[in-house]
Amino acid sequence: MVENIKNLELKRENLKKDLKFYSKDFVIYKNLELIYNESDVHIKNLKQFSQSSRDKITQVEKELKRISEDELNVDDYFEDIKKKNILLKKKIESIDINLDDINKEFQSYIKENNIKDEDVQNVRKGINFCLNTYNREFDNLLYTQKKMKKKIKDTVNIYEKKLKDINIKKETT
Repeated sequence: MVENIKNLELKRENLKKDLKFYSKDFVIYKNLELIYNESDVHIKNLKQFSQSSRDKITQVEKELKRISEDELNVDDYFEDIKKKNILLKKKIESIDINLDDINKEFQSYIKENNIKDEDVQNVRKGINFCLNTYNREFDNLLYTQKKMKKKIKDTVNIYEKKLKDINIKKETT
């Protein structure tokens, strides 16, 4: 029985020691539980942020792809216009006209129909005006093409920089 009492006394001493640290351990446990809960909330927020970032990245990549396709379409459009202009110039060059004969015929027509020299000059001015307008419009078209290509290139560079800033490598297609 003495042995039992010693065991019980030893257990009582151990319990007493454990109880001394119980309040500290309980506070530590509660603090750890609070930290765990806060970490869990923080992890959820990070997951939401990550998903939002992925969505934004996807959106930027789609926009970059669309702009790249638009750039190709713009190039095709302007190339088509250039080809049409070249064809038009070739057609004009291929017309077999002897300008001296036409000028003689034109002068005889003017004399026969008593057309005033002033009217002839007005017609020539009108023709020259049309030709100059056509050339000026074509030059404006080429200038517009350069501006559009530059704007598209700048926009692509901006999107590529945004993707690079968030550490996304450009897709090579």
